[in-house]
Amino acid sequence: MNRPNASAGRPALRRAAWAAAAAGLALCLALPALLCGAETAALERGTLARPALESTLTAEGQADPLAQALYQGRMLFDTSTQNMELDQDTIYTRLAQGTARLQQGGVLEDAAAGLIGELLDAEGEWNATRSADGRVGYEHFVYSGHLVQMTWLPDLGLPVEFMAAHPSLPAVDPDLLLQRWQAFLGEDSGSWQTLQPDDQVRMAWSADRQLLLSVFSGPGTLAVHAYSLSPQDCQAMVEQLQADAAGSLPGEAAP
Repeated sequence: MNRPNASAGRPALRRAAWAAAAAGLALCLALPALLCGAETAALERGTLARPALESTLTAEGQADPLAQALYQGRMLFDTSTQNMELDQDTIYTRLAQGTARLQQGGVLEDAAAGLIGELLDAEGEWNATRSADGRVGYEHFVYSGHLVQMTWLPDLGLPVEFMAAHPSLPAVDPDLLLQRWQAFLGEDSGSWQTLQPDDQVRMAWSADRQLLLSVFSGPGTLAVHAYSLSPQDCQAMVEQLQADAAGSLPGEAAP
């Protein structure tokens, strides 16, 4: 039997991943032998050299571990990533563990978590990357054209981005999804501004934390993200999303 061409469905999935990230943007198997497990742990914990940073966050932001960690990563001004030579079982385990955390934390409903489990059991490609700020990305691209992605923040032991694309994934009320995502991250107190660029996207913005939490939910796609953004960048993102929804460029009148 010929294996389906992985590249055939990849462009559409890549566009879906980018759209989810921009709009809301875009969690086991046993570990390998002890030696391989130790090497894997060391690889995942490793980070690139970081310069000393003087935070300009408010006191509220500096007291928030998630806001502080993401802010410091943003201040590196380095968006480069490195491929990680992790085996399939390790990536599977990380994605399965992340899915379970989000299910237990109330972000993923049981039915959605079950569908994501089916994706993880399907044949496909497995990839892992590490960002300059230490975040680790895991991805399983299924040959049928579906996808599971997660970005993990090792310092806090939290997923800060998660996306799943499966045709049977039901849409979730984005207001409810945002509430669940905020509670999961421990970001459900303090002063937040709720933004609604379109019907499938909700965002919560904290100027004091310079933290943007976003969710995207539509038929077949679910994504949750946490970003560190300056107030100017947050405003520009909202204007761009609103312009996209209206079919015009930022600053132009909708047709």
